[in-house]
Amino acid sequence: KRYIFRLPQTEEILKGYHETVKEQVEQKQIVQKKYTKLLDLEAKQRIVYQNLMLQKESQEKMLAVLHEQRHLMRLVHLILKPSFFYKVNQPI
Repeated sequence: KRYIFRLPQTEEILKGYHETVKEQVEQKQIVQKKYTKLLDLEAKQRIVYQNLMLQKESQEKMLAVLHEQRHLMRLVHLILKPSFFYKVNQPI
């Protein structure tokens, strides 16, 4: 008996190789797209965070201004009291 080993033809081998390479390239492109999306999301998150920090700073400034206003109103209230004038204008 003689056995004939039939090797796959060169064209078939090359065709399989090209398909594999094509799949790998497609996979790489998909991964790159996902990575770019992640980078975009990270950048957007950074912007949102910066905006929040700016809002926080402006709120703190507003609180400081309100505190100062309250203090000034107290002083004005004290000054406008008749007893204040009485004490100031009292003869020594």
